Amino acid sequence: MGLKNVVIDAWSWLNYKPIFSDPTLGMPHRRAFPEAHATWVPPESERRLASYKLLGAYDNNQAAELAELRDGPSARERREYGDPSMFIDTLVAHVMGREQHIVVPGAEQTDNGAETTAAAAERVQDLLREWAEDELLPMRMLQCERKAVGLGDGVYLLAWDPDKQRPRLKTYDPGFYFPIIGEDGDGADFPERIHLAWELPEDKARGSSRGCAASRTRWTGSALPPRPASTVRAARARPVMADATDDSPAVPLIGRGDQVDSSGGISRLYPWNDRPTYRTCYLTDATWDLGDLKAHHDVDSLPAEHARYATNGAGEVLHRLDLYIDFIPAVHTPNTVPPAEEHWGQSSLAKALQVFDELASTDTDAARASATTGLPMVGISGANIDPKQAYNVGPGVVFKLGADGKLTTIDTSPALRELREHGHDLADRAANVARLPAVSLGTMDPSKVPSGYALELSLGPSTP
Repeated sequence: MGLKNVVIDAWSWLNYKPIFSDPTLGMPHRRAFPEAHATWVPPESERRLASYKLLGAYDNNQAAELAELRDGPSARERREYGDPSMFIDTLVAHVMGREQHIVVPGAEQTDNGAETTAAAAERVQDLLREWAEDELLPMRMLQCERKAVGLGDGVYLLAWDPDKQRPRLKTYDPGFYFPIIGEDGDGADFPERIHLAWELPEDKARGSSRGCAASRTRWTGSALPPRPASTVRAARARPVMADATDDSPAVPLIGRGDQVDSSGGISRLYPWNDRPTYRTCYLTDATWDLGDLKAHHDVDSLPAEHARYATNGAGEVLHRLDLYIDFIPAVHTPNTVPPAEEHWGQSSLAKALQVFDELASTDTDAARASATTGLPMVGISGANIDPKQAYNVGPGVVFKLGADGKLTTIDTSPALRELREHGHDLADRAANVARLPAVSLGTMDPSKVPSGYALELSLGPSTP
């Protein structure tokens, strides 16, 4: 019967754009979003990656450039004056506040009976603040929060650096983040296996072909069986925990704090736990040449026989490297509370995106109207008019008209005035939808505010 399949998901607020949801296929446009259709990208991530690119185009005033791929050169006439980017910056400023401080409970304790506890807490606080200064924590937080506000999600990754002898904090684009959530898993729970993957461009000058780099952090949710030392190691590498085979020596790889129970499983007691656990986190950092992949493989099923494993600064091979922690050192920060059984947040621009489209269209019309207002259209009629002569309107130009001659000008300034007022209305609508008062956007005249208390109250909707 030709019924239309209406898709309602975490990114269906973009279905109104034909370039995002093709009317016939219902999938993102392949020419506009080739990254989302890469062979190693899971099908369930295609719409998510396309939405990130589309939102990034709005943030960088490139929505018209992206629309040109489907609508033709006429789409490039669209005016984009940075309104989405201004909204993102304003929201990030309100989320972050003026300054951030690391505070350890008990560090400011003045009770004489808790001097030892307060001294320990103060020592931890000083160490954390020193680490935050070395790692440029405020800048990393701004990077992640801007990704979260603009795209809907942000990702932090903590990794131990053997050279600097401290944990390094990195901020990743959420388009590189691929969590593995099982069919029975709850999207609100942190996944037990994640991938950070991206495609490397081909570099003919250096002889490197197109490849997929995947830093794969694994989390094992089952008991650790006895594992022999792997044969894959570097000069200074510690043994790699590899799967045991029938012909492998049945000698378990026991590390500090490990215990073998009666069933042969290995448990480990971590300093931050009260009892042993059967969990540990493995890290694999490898690169695959896409030309070597003869069949379709997503990021979670890339063949190990075609992988090229990296090594860290200590010479350890990053292939199932035991990190000696029972958690994945990654933090996913959604911008909004995900719906039930969902994992992803929503951009702050989502609900107001159509208003930004209308605002860009109004700005485009206003730019066209301003051309005719600054250089008005003139009509000449009557005697002594040479139809072959071109008449140019400009300062000091004199037109000789006959007895019945007439000079008519068309005033388009009323239309321009209406367009500007309509643009202000649309900007106010977008601010209301995004819960940004006019005072936070800088569009309110401070002299018209009755008092400082009223100004503070007007900032209420944007207070985190």
